[in-house]
Amino acid sequence: MELQQWKQNIIHDYLEKIDDLLSPLAFNIDEANAEIDIAEKELSEGKGIKETEMHQFFEEWKKKLK
Repeated sequence: MELQQWKQNIIHDYLEKIDDLLSPLAFNIDEANAEIDIAEKELSEGKGIKETEMHQFFEEWKKKLK
């Protein structure tokens, strides 16, 4: 019985870690496409952020995941 409980704990811990990594901004395919359309429109209007700022954002985000 201990082995079974150990397996369940491992699975539970693993699933919790996956949940922690998921973004609160998860989209289905239609929502994702709508977000892409908005982003492309904003880009054509000159809105948005610079590539260096985006890289900095993701570097900071990666540090928070560790």
